[in-house]
Amino acid sequence: MKGHGTHVTGIIAAKANNNYGVAGLANGCKILVVKISPNNGATTAAWMRAGMDYAAENGARVVNISQGLPASSTVENGIDHNDQVLFVAGAGNNIGSVKYPAAYSSSYSNMIAVSATDHNDEFATLYSNYGPEINVSAPGGHGKTLDPFDNRYPPGPDDIYSTFPNYSYGGTTNFGYNWGTSMSTPIVSAIAGLMLSKNPNLTPLQIRSTIEHTVEDKGATGRGDYYGYGRVNAYYALLAVVGPQNFRTTNPNNSNVSLAWDPIPASALQHYELERNINGWGWTLIATTTSTSFSDNQFQRNNIGNDVVQYRIRSKTVDNLYSLYSNILNVSGTSYWQQDKKLTIQQLPSEFVLSQNHPNPFNPSTTINYQLPENSYVNIKVFDMIGREVATLVDEYKTVGYHTVQVDGSELSSGVYFYKMVAGKFVSARKFSLTK
Repeated sequence: MKGHGTHVTGIIAAKANNNYGVAGLANGCKILVVKISPNNGATTAAWMRAGMDYAAENGARVVNISQGLPASSTVENGIDHNDQVLFVAGAGNNIGSVKYPAAYSSSYSNMIAVSATDHNDEFATLYSNYGPEINVSAPGGHGKTLDPFDNRYPPGPDDIYSTFPNYSYGGTTNFGYNWGTSMSTPIVSAIAGLMLSKNPNLTPLQIRSTIEHTVEDKGATGRGDYYGYGRVNAYYALLAVVGPQNFRTTNPNNSNVSLAWDPIPASALQHYELERNINGWGWTLIATTTSTSFSDNQFQRNNIGNDVVQYRIRSKTVDNLYSLYSNILNVSGTSYWQQDKKLTIQQLPSEFVLSQNHPNPFNPSTTINYQLPENSYVNIKVFDMIGREVATLVDEYKTVGYHTVQVDGSELSSGVYFYKMVAGKFVSARKFSLTK
């Protein structure tokens, strides 16, 4: 229908900072416009599938579908086939069950189903569909009639203001109001685009899970059929990607370095990881914490020491998504061990090593040491004697240096196992025994 796609596009990408009209949420992101229906707003499964494939083949990472239609294997297969693309679809506007393709969100992790909230930040009871498939909700406007293009009840100031065509649309205009899950859907698409602009390596599942865990909870606690996990919060979702902000020191000279940072949403947080680099010898993990502060008792900031210590921090979400690193803090002073007030800097390793665990045999826990001569993506897994994987100990990027990992055998049976480390081209395995 005339103006619908223009209104949706403006919500995502209308130009900002020009003192004119509106500003899109992701105004720096690129838009690929794909027409899947004539001006009357109708579409077919074949047209929608063709549009999905065209968008994916031409580099789209997020596809906004402010459109519904009956269940279709053609469209469903398009979601499955384009599994590296995130599809965001509206729930529909007839106060009923979730329309397709949004309803496929229960089956495919690269689909987000969006319901609408109104001008009071409450579920849009006048129009929004709802059901168990809803992932999140977003502002869609008040809504005054089941037909937003019914001139008897035109959309108004309680609805969503965005771009309109500058040809005749009930009068020549550039901007106007509209409402519906068609308007709430591009808000979620824009958030996904912003997240990808900060970390282009995010997968559709990581984006969806992060958005779900950074909502503002509405209605019943947890997920519900009306709001999904809650009403989206773009700032919180981006914080989970870019990591802790306002990383700073909080103490004066002649005392141990105290660090602090602003939190990311608690519902998304697994922990923060704080790293330190002494005199350029490489980054070492010194703390894993859920607090928003830390005191380094191995370094005193002062004006007489010759050491330079750098600090940085990142967050890890409950979905095991690492954020970007924070800004780097540089602090001058004196490094020391608590015991002898002198820091002995250990020589960085010159080769990959996977050490034998200790103690061995063990019950119920043991420690594995390994070393990296360069920054590497490390994978360490435990297998039983017939080669079945029973645990993943490490599966992440690690910095050069000496590392340890704990093995918890409380859920394993007594017996002989082996653990295997892969880091780049380095592969090594060792046996260990669990005795209960």
